Amino acid sequence: TPVFNNTEANGSLLVLKSVSGPKGFELTDDQKQAIVFTVSDSSGVIIASFTYKNMLDQSGVTLPDGSVVQVTYEKGGVKLSNLTPGIYTVSENVDQAKDVAGYAHTTRVTVDGKEETTNSGTVKVESAKDASIAFKNSYAQASVELNGTKTIDGNTPKDQEFAFSLYEASKNERSGDFEPGKHIQTVRNNGEGNFSFSTITYSKEGTYYYFILEEDPSRDAKGQDTGIKKNTQKYLVTVVVQKNNDGSLTAEASSYQEMASITTNGKSTKPSNTAAFMNTTEKSLGSLSLSAKKELIGRDLKAGEFTF
Repeated sequence: TPVFNNTEANGSLLVLKSVSGPKGFELTDDQKQAIVFTVSDSSGVIIASFTYKNMLDQSGVTLPDGSVVQVTYEKGGVKLSNLTPGIYTVSENVDQAKDVAGYAHTTRVTVDGKEETTNSGTVKVESAKDASIAFKNSYAQASVELNGTKTIDGNTPKDQEFAFSLYEASKNERSGDFEPGKHIQTVRNNGEGNFSFSTITYSKEGTYYYFILEEDPSRDAKGQDTGIKKNTQKYLVTVVVQKNNDGSLTAEASSYQEMASITTNGKSTKPSNTAAFMNTTEKSLGSLSLSAKKELIGRDLKAGEFTF
């Protein structure tokens, strides 16, 4: 009597990985090596482990002794074949991958067309079928653009007429006062009376302080009097950088505080959403030169005889 032994055909699992970031962003080899993946079966036993660098180099996948799993490299990922049908969990070691190169890190995993913000996912490997899971890491920096406005005697100034400087600022913990630090940039107003500094990027959460002040306009480049009063306004700008639940960063210039309204504990009674500088011109009354002539009838004038 013939005996038929039916065995279920094994399946395969393709693990894909992509990395995105701002222009010029690139992970170093050490950072690629620090992103570690593990593949576990339904019992929690690790059947394979490898790094992002292993994926790119197409070598170095670690298998346990006696493993029958076959490894190939396809589409920039690792394909594990000859897997017993069942549920498998693929995890990325997010602790190694986050904050790489000072960038906020977000991991998204796509299984069966569904994307979630997480560092692991479960996949069902079926008999004689190919399953896949895709990891997408996004690296980003939060940024802000600090700005201000300018008027002179209530009117819009000429294009490029006034200069404004941005400085780092720090809080003196003993006195509570804010002190200027490193000069960052000097810019000029446009024809609409607005000015803005280059974008500032952040890689870590926290609170950052800056000073914005106007360069002295009372003298021109040749040292001549311009007739414009020097503006002593100085703004303290507070930027708050927060980390979101998905690992990304958000930066916001929470307030522009005119220094005249800042108390010694750093609080302001007049916060605003921009730095508004207002200048006035000196009012000149002009000058007048008067002259006269004295005549005396009957004799000549003596020097110093009369006063006027």
